[in-house]
Amino acid sequence: MSLNNLLIVGRFTLHGSVYSQVKMLGLSAQPAVRVIKNVSDAYKTRTANLKAGNYGRPGSKRYAGMADSAVRFRPLAAQPFDNRACRGNSARRPCRSGRSRAE
Repeated sequence: MSLNNLLIVGRFTLHGSVYSQVKMLGLSAQPAVRVIKNVSDAYKTRTANLKAGNYGRPGSKRYAGMADSAVRFRPLAAQPFDNRACRGNSARRPCRSGRSRAE
């Protein structure tokens, strides 16, 4: 099942399909959920923009380029989080201030 098919079904289907894989990358629970939500929202926004004609008419070069390409994210883009992201493994993971909770 491709990513686009999962997003048509919904964010929760995507979550159930990829959550364990995202967790294996080393993210704690809250950032993993936020990553999945951001990806889902980005594809949903792109689909809405395509339907609204914001990328030209269907069949145009710009429309086809947007419809056929994957959504890309900036590598160093800021992601909001709260203190719940700092729970667990506190000796290894710094909190918002840069200090670990063990200090």
